[in-house]
Amino acid sequence: MRRPSRLIFAACIALFLGACATQNAAVKLPESPPDTGGARAVDVDEELGGPKGGQAAPERPGKDGRSYTKISPRELMDILKEEGYSPSLRGDSKDVILVKMDGLNVLFFFADNRKSIQAYAGFKGDSVPLSRINEWNRNMRFSRAYLDDEKDPVIELDLDLEGGIQRKNISAFFRLVRASVLKFREHIWRQ
Repeated sequence: MRRPSRLIFAACIALFLGACATQNAAVKLPESPPDTGGARAVDVDEELGGPKGGQAAPERPGKDGRSYTKISPRELMDILKEEGYSPSLRGDSKDVILVKMDGLNVLFFFADNRKSIQAYAGFKGDSVPLSRINEWNRNMRFSRAYLDDEKDPVIELDLDLEGGIQRKNISAFFRLVRASVLKFREHIWRQ
């Protein structure tokens, strides 16, 4: 697995700060957002037709309220099932989970130490110009896109569990993956 990029690190910090803020922890947030070079995050609520106007999405706290610092494929499959997905182990692998999100295949890979998860979605088609992939990377945060060895477009997102995260943050990651994959598909196939 590749080393996480600075944007992935920023995403993890954002998840952590969000968890701290919801627990009324004393966290000093910057007075202005950091300069992201114009990059923006996928608006999960906008993309998936979720709550509008500042309404909070319903939370699904973990049954035991525990903080995950590692996660097994079985635990991740259980959480995906609770979120309404039908995960399956891919082929002979016991470490790769396949999930259909709005008809699109998304794979979840695990680091050897189980302290991070990578979501991966690849699309067939060598007609997507590199400039469109670069546009995605320039304008969107929390994911990365590239053309694989066969010139097919790919999107990846990482979740770092180092330091521990709550169950609701894992659910938020699934929503971000789904929204990003759908938006990426729209982005690469636009005319």
